[in-house]
Amino acid sequence: MVGAAAIVVLTACFVPRSVGFSRCFGALGRYVGFVATLLRNFAGYAAALAGITAAVIAGDELGAIGGVNADVFMFAVTRASEICIGIICAGVVHAAADFGSARHRLAVQFATISAEITGGLIGTFLLAGPEQSKVRPARRDLIRRVTALDPVIDQAFGESSDLRPQARALEAATGGLFAALSAWRTVSVHLELLSSDQGRREAEIILENTPHELCSVTAQAEAIDWTVEPSRIRQACCVAVRALTVLPNRTPSLRLLATGQPRR
Repeated sequence: MVGAAAIVVLTACFVPRSVGFSRCFGALGRYVGFVATLLRNFAGYAAALAGITAAVIAGDELGAIGGVNADVFMFAVTRASEICIGIICAGVVHAAADFGSARHRLAVQFATISAEITGGLIGTFLLAGPEQSKVRPARRDLIRRVTALDPVIDQAFGESSDLRPQARALEAATGGLFAALSAWRTVSVHLELLSSDQGRREAEIILENTPHELCSVTAQAEAIDWTVEPSRIRQACCVAVRALTVLPNRTPSLRLLATGQPRR
C-alpha cells in the first residue's frame, strides 16, 4: 500500500518520463532498499515489496512502448488489492494448518543448541591437539543454526503476544549462544597449540571442576532436560562458573581455558 500510494503521489506531482519523476522514483527505490537492509525478516521483505510494487505500477503506467497511461490510480488499487488478497489467503491457510507450535519449536531449538554446544565444549577437553580439527564442522553448523533462530523468534512473537516483552531476553540468549561458540573456538584453538601432555593435564583439571550434570551423556544427547528442568541446568552452570574462576595456582594457559581470559 505504501508503494502504491507513493507512485500515485509521484504521478500527481510530475509528468511520467520527466526528469523530476525519474529522480524521485530513483530516490524512492534507494530509500526502500536502505530500509530493507535495516529491518529483518518479514519487515525487511515488506520494505522491499513497497519498492517492487512501485516499480510494477510505474511500468504499467508507462505502457508497453513507454507512452503515458492515465490509469495509474486504478493500477495502484488493483496491484495493492491483489497483494492484500494474497496476504489474507496465506493468513487463512496458515491459521488453519498451523496450531501455534512456534513457541514450543523455539524452546526446543534453544534447548537443543545449548545442549549440543555444552556437549561439544566438554568433548573438546577430551581431544588431543591435532584432533581438535574434528570439531570445526560441528561448530560451523551450530553457528548456522543459531543464526537461523532469528526468524523462529519472529514467528513466536506473531503467535504469542505475551512473548514480545521478552524480546531483550531472547536477544541476549542468542548473543549468549554466539559467545559460547566463540569460547568453544578459543578453547579448541588453544588446546590444539599446546603440547599433548600439558593440554591433557590442564583439560583434566577443567573436567574435574565441571559438574557431572554438564558432562553426562544425558545433558549432551537429550535436550529435553534443558526444557523440563532448566533451573537444574542453570544451577549446574553457576556451580561450574564459581569452581573454574577460583582455581588455585592457575597458569596463564589454564586461566585461559577456565575463564577465557589469560589475565585477571
